[in-house]
Amino acid sequence: MKSVNPILRWAGGKRRLAPKLRLLMPSVWNRYIEPMAGSAALFFYVAPDQAILADLNPDLINFYVVLRDDCAHLIGRLSHMRASRKSYYQMRELKPRSKLDRAVRFAYLNRLSWNGLYRVNKEGKFNSLLKLRMKTSLNQSTRH
Repeated sequence: MKSVNPILRWAGGKRRLAPKLRLLMPSVWNRYIEPMAGSAALFFYVAPDQAILADLNPDLINFYVVLRDDCAHLIGRLSHMRASRKSYYQMRELKPRSKLDRAVRFAYLNRLSWNGLYRVNKEGKFNSLLKLRMKTSLNQSTRH
């Protein structure tokens, strides 16, 4: 499989380290296991045939499940969204119930939050700040 860039921005992501980390891995294995997925930069770089992605963040794992199982709808929904301060803070307050709606909210907030930071308060509400310089489109580069 061909390697691809991570889809999410994530504080502490390994995007830049992925080529060096790959050199430390065995040349052959049966299954790739990532216990703290985050942006899954190494997973996307290695592009294994079989993998298990895990994380304590249920919204993150839900995003990856929807990306795997319902990618077309996820991309379709996200491609029509515009970035704005008002929309960001409205999206932060939403409590979507469906897996797709939760994944859309997660991806939108991830793209627009400061440094891809995922932070929640004691009540479990997402409270990361909006990044200062914003593009109007969500599908622009995520390099940071």
